[in-house]
Amino acid sequence: MARIPRGSDLEGPISEYMVEIWDGDEQTLLTAARNAQSETGERVMGQLAERLKAEGRTDGIAETLLHLLQRKFGQVPAEAQARVAQASTAELDAWVDKVIDAPTLRDVFDS
Repeated sequence: MARIPRGSDLEGPISEYMVEIWDGDEQTLLTAARNAQSETGERVMGQLAERLKAEGRTDGIAETLLHLLQRKFGQVPAEAQARVAQASTAELDAWVDKVIDAPTLRDVFDS
């Protein structure tokens, strides 16, 4: 990881970009961040923590939605499961709200 001049306007955007595109294991990113300037490293670690928290929240909503769908409509088809797995947090939130009143599984996913 290259050194970013302390106080540079690029420090924040670069660390945000690193966290956003990182697809390796988090431990490697954390190690690289610790080896960078401490301020940049702290920023990367904070942003990584936020990303992991958001991913955990999304996973939890998806699990809850699938549970509700199964309870209300029975076996959830593979295509519906795949759609839930690929959904954004906003989509999942909307579908959780709709599952309560939806008469059919299709109605949950219709706009």
